Amino acid sequence: MKNFSHVFRNKRYKVCFVKKVDEEGSWGECDPPNKKNKKVKIRNNLSDKNTLTTAIDEAIHACIFDLDNEVVAEMSQSMSNFLWKLGYRREIK
Repeated sequence: MKNFSHVFRNKRYKVCFVKKVDEEGSWGECDPPNKKNKKVKIRNNLSDKNTLTTAIDEAIHACIFDLDNEVVAEMSQSMSNFLWKLGYRREIK
């Protein structure tokens, strides 16, 4: 996917698809909303389902940064399973 920018709760983030997010092997990462030149990073080699889950996870972080990571992970997994069952898939452009 190509990089793009998106506004979450009046804060603009650059969304970047990268080979490696961090040393721990994370699938994604979101900068805090008060950081200058904020980014959401998503690994570019994930399956479509894992990309969906990660995108939801990082979007939740961007919207409500102070939520506990375990809660965000549970929410994003539940939401991506729901959307997947509804038939949502990534459209490559």
